[in-house]
Amino acid sequence: MTTSGKTQQALSFKIQRDLILINIFSALLIGAISFFPDSSVRIILGVPFIFFFSGYVLISALFPQKKDLDIIERLALSFGLSIAIVSLIGLVLNHTPFGIRIYPFIFSLFLFIFLMSLLAMLGRRSVSRQDVFAPMAQISVSTGFEGIVQKGENR
Repeated sequence: MTTSGKTQQALSFKIQRDLILINIFSALLIGAISFFPDSSVRIILGVPFIFFFSGYVLISALFPQKKDLDIIERLALSFGLSIAIVSLIGLVLNHTPFGIRIYPFIFSLFLFIFLMSLLAMLGRRSVSRQDVFAPMAQISVSTGFEGIVQKGENR
């Protein structure tokens, strides 16, 4: 792979960082529920899983450009759509042999989040780098670490 190919791949990862983190947190929640059913991690990861992630990835898939929606509109629609999506998944599961139980529900919601994340990633690839909505593209670990070190030195 050439240097420009590696740079292009790194930039693509930065644009997709928020969607990748949502999928990682969702997978961690499934692991926490499966292996530690009574842990507090279940609640900490479960609240955004139910009330935010599904709506956020759907909004990211539908509106990949910055100019489409303001950040406040994205947040409000993410919460509202998440509640609607969770309700619809529960309604569909109610009419299946699986019923509304914890494991069919979290796997169905995770599948929805994963598929919508893939659609959002494809949508972001079709938009120019200047116009794409990528809230975590400017965040870097080294910059954050430098900020922590500078705050410690100023005290």
